[in-house]
Amino acid sequence: MSDQKKPGFQGLRAAVGNLPQRVTETEPESLHEEPDRSDKRQTLYLPYHVHEALRNIAHNERKSQQELFREAIDWLLRDRGEPSWDELKRRS
Repeated sequence: MSDQKKPGFQGLRAAVGNLPQRVTETEPESLHEEPDRSDKRQTLYLPYHVHEALRNIAHNERKSQQELFREAIDWLLRDRGEPSWDELKRRS
């Protein structure tokens, strides 16, 4: 075993403190919409492999699964001749 001492908390703190500090935007604010009083909660049960496929798509596209669901619902609404997600949201 080596006689070299492991860096303690202070050593770790000093090492982390020397890392470059950068602020990056990770996701647009729109992904974190706060529900308003008129929003209704919906639970969706998915088969395991469907969930995994959606999780992979969300990860690869750097989107949330919620955003993918909204995108799919918006497409379905417009395909069936209904107003878009955004149009309906504005009515709330």
